[in-house]
Amino acid sequence: MKKIKFILGFVLLFLLFSCGKEIVEVKKDIDSPFFWDKNSDVQVKIYTDFQCPACISFEWNIWKYLLEEYALKNKIGITYKMFPLSFHQNAKTDALSALCSYKQWKYIEFAEKMYQLEWEKKWWDVSFKERLDVANSIWLNIKDFATCVNENNYLNKIKSDISDWENDKITWTPSIFINWTILDLSWIKWKEDFFKIIDNQISLWKQN
Repeated sequence: MKKIKFILGFVLLFLLFSCGKEIVEVKKDIDSPFFWDKNSDVQVKIYTDFQCPACISFEWNIWKYLLEEYALKNKIGITYKMFPLSFHQNAKTDALSALCSYKQWKYIEFAEKMYQLEWEKKWWDVSFKERLDVANSIWLNIKDFATCVNENNYLNKIKSDISDWENDKITWTPSIFINWTILDLSWIKWKEDFFKIIDNQISLWKQN
């Protein structure tokens, strides 16, 4: 019976927040997702788009090692910026949902599943219910998450990240900066090449 009540409540919540047509924006402030040492000499800034195949590849092949072997060991700090490309129909709501998950301290868990979902969808639309399912699977407060997404609480933050395009000269995703210098990813063929750059930066700043 409890399980049935939970399912019914979930369905009602979905219907409640998916039927309205009017676009609402209740602005709230939030910092960019940041992980570990803000005082590290080496800071990595990543502009991402959840629907971008190259971003998905980066997350699958580099992110976990970067997090575990560098960030968690206080060698670097990592900041994520939202840069949903205009021709990716899911990307802006994906970014908004990710920030709503970050509000509940679950960005990493949500992002991992969101990239996977976009890969599985193969450019098809991602529904509100599918994002709710992701949120539910990582034990977010579903009501708070749904309200956050439907009220576009952090749309202003996404707009701010996009506006950095002029300052940071972003031309692709993922765009990755190490200490305010953008990496030329065109020659990086293997993840080892990427980590050589990170290691060189760490060594350089230690010498200074």
